Amino acid sequence: MVGGPIRKNKDFIFGSFEGWREVVPFPTVSNTVPSFLRSGQNFGQYKIYDPMTTHVCTTGCQGSAYIRDPFPGNVIPVSRMSAIGQKILSYYPSPNSLDPNALTQNFVAAGNEGLYRYNQPMGRWDHVFSDSDKFYALVGFFHGTEYRNSTGFPAPAGSGDINSARTTQVYVADWTHVISPTTVLDIRGSFDRYTQLFPRHTDFNFTASQLGISQNISAPTAAGNLAPVVNLSSYTQLFGLYNSDSINFSTYNQYDLSPV
Repeated sequence: MVGGPIRKNKDFIFGSFEGWREVVPFPTVSNTVPSFLRSGQNFGQYKIYDPMTTHVCTTGCQGSAYIRDPFPGNVIPVSRMSAIGQKILSYYPSPNSLDPNALTQNFVAAGNEGLYRYNQPMGRWDHVFSDSDKFYALVGFFHGTEYRNSTGFPAPAGSGDINSARTTQVYVADWTHVISPTTVLDIRGSFDRYTQLFPRHTDFNFTASQLGISQNISAPTAAGNLAPVVNLSSYTQLFGLYNSDSINFSTYNQYDLSPV
């Protein structure tokens, strides 16, 4: 903090700056697709049923009126595989747990880190009109960001509080007038604004077309043709933290006038 007079007994200025930088270990365990399931040709002990063969169950039904036939040889024909699905699958990192056949909890990002930082400068100007009238104006600013990949997956697959930002602006003006030896009038006006942005994505340049999706419908609040969040049952989500509201922005304003 520094400060002092710029005109003797008339004008004074003060300034301060506070900053913070922090790196926090953030090891993460996530669920990625096991290697042996990715080709569609080797499901081991797990029997795969063809959704195109759904028909009414007539005998041996157990809780369902419809059943499906298993794929011949327990493999999915290459012709039946979706190019978009295979592209999405390629963004799941390979398992790195000790058990290569583990279905879940099979990706460990031991070196994952959380990065935090904020800057907070402040400035104030005081002016003396006379022994009875004094004035000051103050400006305060706070801006903080965090980077915390909740999945540990590399970009663009990862997600979490990625480059989340919070900003506060404060503006104050105050006039003090001495009416008499026993009476003082103080009028203070202020304006505060708080803004927060939670992008949730690790790469805003990664689009739906890069997944092979040519007719993606984006919400008005979405950034361009941003790739959609992919939620695969039992596995960690890709390309964003939530199915909706992936990019969250909000701002709040507060005005105050206080004659005392």
